[in-house]
Amino acid sequence: MRAHPVQVRALRRAIVLAVLVVGAIVASAGPAAASGMTVIDSFTSGSGSWGTCGNSFFVYQQDASILGGARELALRDGGSCLRGPAQMSIDAAHGTASWGGPNTYSPEQHFSYGTEIGTWANVSWSPNPNGSKGTPLHLSLTLTDAVVIDMQQVNNPSMLIRLRDGHNQVYYANASLVVGTNLVPLSAFSGLTAAAAGDIDGISFSGSNKNPTDVVSDFAIKAGDSDPPVAAPTESPAANGSGWNNSDVTVSWNWSDSGSGVDWSNCTPSSTSTGEGAIALSATCQDNAGNQGVASVTVNVDKTAPIVAFSPDGQTYDVNDTVSITCSATDALSGVASSTCADVSGPAWSLGVGTHDLTATATDNAGNTGTASGSYTVKATANGVCALVNQWLSKGGVASSLCAKLQAAGASRARGDDNAADNQLAAFRNALDAQTGKSISADHAATLASLSRAL
Repeated sequence: MRAHPVQVRALRRAIVLAVLVVGAIVASAGPAAASGMTVIDSFTSGSGSWGTCGNSFFVYQQDASILGGARELALRDGGSCLRGPAQMSIDAAHGTASWGGPNTYSPEQHFSYGTEIGTWANVSWSPNPNGSKGTPLHLSLTLTDAVVIDMQQVNNPSMLIRLRDGHNQVYYANASLVVGTNLVPLSAFSGLTAAAAGDIDGISFSGSNKNPTDVVSDFAIKAGDSDPPVAAPTESPAANGSGWNNSDVTVSWNWSDSGSGVDWSNCTPSSTSTGEGAIALSATCQDNAGNQGVASVTVNVDKTAPIVAFSPDGQTYDVNDTVSITCSATDALSGVASSTCADVSGPAWSLGVGTHDLTATATDNAGNTGTASGSYTVKATANGVCALVNQWLSKGGVASSLCAKLQAAGASRARGDDNAADNQLAAFRNALDAQTGKSISADHAATLASLSRAL
């Protein structure tokens, strides 16, 4: 049945459909547009309108602006004309092709290029008169490329895409269209191999729709997106000036893709560390062409405060002993950044009789602070003071006499006779005064006198 031209009704809604194949491409014909775009068909030629009821038609149009130099428009309708014919048209002035119609049956429409021209005739269609008219497209694609369909409005979401290789093998993929960018990776075409993808000679797009009419503005091929998404990771909280954190760190990966765009359903947006030490975080992200990017970040986490300790701690020293206490600050992860630790060392008599409290803090490179406290005690005994007398007096006889007074005072104190002890210590100090500047220096004499008052 011959196709009948009809006047296409004014469109109340429109779908703009841009179909892009992403990859490294060698095309036999067709103008190149911006950003590496090779146009298959922008519908800037071949204006016309056609309609059919209960039948089909095939239109073959040649034009240098079409990839391969020609297009085939095909339309089938299985219903009657009681409610009007299925319709198809090209509006070159606006660069659109449209299809649809009020019939109760869904009209099927096809756009074919290259060696797909003339292949749609089958038992249920009228014979196709356009066989052997298509020119091979010679598209060199890869399985990482994708067919991209941009929809502004979707009436019927189903679209079938066919690729025909140089050996006349056909590969199919179905697209379920949504508003926005739809991508069908070449890996989704059943049975398509890398070798076959490298020699694509024909491509066609097929779907169906009732009223309201659908509108396609462009079929095109876009030069390749073989580059994976790129991450620009940021850490929260950010590491300090030493490169450390003292809490868990969340890394936002901030993926971007300048080609086909990020497929957010297959991307890790953020990762959070657990534990301590040098923690490696990694994430993956796919773009809409199926390329996968991988990113990793190592964060340094130290949640544990430094350990501060005094050793020995709580010791008691006689006045003639030597005190040696070490303060240590250690941190097994980030290391100690600062500490108030100070060792204590020297003759016990020089540190003063009594209990001495110690405290120290340390901060590690992650900002954690540890604190420790300790103490030591210096006591004065008759034996201890006597040892200093023997050390500091140059006259042994005098030293023995002074020590005898100290021992007597100690014995009295032990018996509870404090008056006798105090008198004996007073006698010790008087005898010591008599030797000051002679057998003992004034400084040492003053120290011994002070220590005797602590007995």
